[in-house]
Amino acid sequence: LAKAVKAPPRIERRGIGFSRILADGKPGPRTTTFHAREGDLNGVPIDFRFPRFPEVTVGSSASDHAAVFFDVG
Repeated sequence: LAKAVKAPPRIERRGIGFSRILADGKPGPRTTTFHAREGDLNGVPIDFRFPRFPEVTVGSSASDHAAVFFDVG
């Protein structure tokens, strides 16, 4: 499969919810940490302030999962 992938993956994050609005008026948290596997102590920080669908608000129950798309050929 790795040989068939033509470009980096695209991750659809616009449907991910957020927990609150911070003092600066933007969604919180500012960053989160991605851990490749349980027990991974060297997580990668990820900017959590990406665009979201307008229907995703603090009061909505949005997903915490993101779809990943690969172009293969």
